[in-house]
Amino acid sequence: MIQDINDKLVRWADWQANGHRAIGLGYSPCTLSRMMGGSRSTLPTDPILDIESINTDRAVSDLPGELKEVVVVYYLKPGTQTQKARDCHCSRRTFYVRLDNAHMRIAQFLDALRECQFRS
Repeated sequence: MIQDINDKLVRWADWQANGHRAIGLGYSPCTLSRMMGGSRSTLPTDPILDIESINTDRAVSDLPGELKEVVVVYYLKPGTQTQKARDCHCSRRTFYVRLDNAHMRIAQFLDALRECQFRS
């Protein structure tokens, strides 16, 4: 796992859920919010984090299907590690190999994007 990419994906998941994240509870932010009768956050957003999350979202969208599925399940869906691997129809080991591969591809995508923005 690439820590910087993991951090970006955690912020992306927060952004996806509009600022609600249930860290460590095994529930996705949206699921927990619905269970608690909550609604979307009314707090102002940070434009820098929005840009980062938009770019991260583009990187996730660019992933091949099985890698994208693992990222979405890992960061956005509720469940244990075993359940998440089962949801992706693979072993836990394969799930984490795919997650590592997704992190590498996302890092490459974001590096290339930064490179293009630097040239402009």
